[in-house]
Amino acid sequence: SDTPLGVSIFPVFRLDNYTKLRGSNSNLLWRGRAGELAENLWRDLKAGAYFSTRDVTETFSLFGGALIGPGSLPIESAAGAISPNRINNLDRDLFLITEYRGLPFIERSWSPTISLELYNLKRNVSDGIAIEEFPCTSCLPEDRFIDIRYSIWEASLFLRSKLNRWSLLELGASYSPYTVSTDGFFSNEFDEFIPGSTSQYFRGSRFSASYVASLIEPTRHSDIAPHGIRGRFTYAWEPSRFLREFEVSDGVLSPVYSSDQNHSVELDALIGFPLTNSLTGQVNSRGFLYLNRPDDFFYLDYIGGLTGMRS
Repeated sequence: SDTPLGVSIFPVFRLDNYTKLRGSNSNLLWRGRAGELAENLWRDLKAGAYFSTRDVTETFSLFGGALIGPGSLPIESAAGAISPNRINNLDRDLFLITEYRGLPFIERSWSPTISLELYNLKRNVSDGIAIEEFPCTSCLPEDRFIDIRYSIWEASLFLRSKLNRWSLLELGASYSPYTVSTDGFFSNEFDEFIPGSTSQYFRGSRFSASYVASLIEPTRHSDIAPHGIRGRFTYAWEPSRFLREFEVSDGVLSPVYSSDQNHSVELDALIGFPLTNSLTGQVNSRGFLYLNRPDDFFYLDYIGGLTGMRS
């Protein structure tokens, strides 16, 4: 019978080295500039926890996590460090994945497993946008740099059904709204405070079908040293809207979106083979192809980077 197990909690500390406040970490370390190196590490630190629970038959499982970057925003005061507004705007990685194996009213071997996945990432970028201002009629233009903040949401639903002992079919649907927020600033040109704003710059949907095959020999070490072949072939249709520009409509700035219809295929493959009695070789490969030609660099696929991350 379904017997839930306890909740396992895993503390996590991670360094996301994507921001260089004071230059390269290796260069600062070589030059002995410990203070500036500490600033970089504090900016890149994320702290939080992962948690998981399941029932003993593995019919139901839950896995999630929450990480925040305490140094991703400056601390202006002791009280401000723990203010709700600052905590809400810190860099963060949130996710929740829940899975239920087999629909209760379809008691067959091919009864689909249902998986619901939710993600939210937030990233602060110092001086992320430049605004050209003219402080006076005879002055040269000045660039005013404004901090910006990206917030990415994604919700996905997957149905996975076994075809036989070594293959399955997966159908998926996802929705991804991306927004960017600007901080408020005082304009020298207009001599007034310009409040911050938030714009949605991407509204993405994704519908996919995948065929997954796993011909891995079942051994005690198959998770880390597999012998055999594993592969996934995916077709995806991605209707989406992407922010191109703003136009003045009824006295206000209104976003103008382009409608994009992207079609892609992707192949992931793994081959594991024994070299000696205690040594295993492994070859991984991934191929990706758009069947159309997207116009914007935003849709570039990063083969060598974080799969699925948009530019």
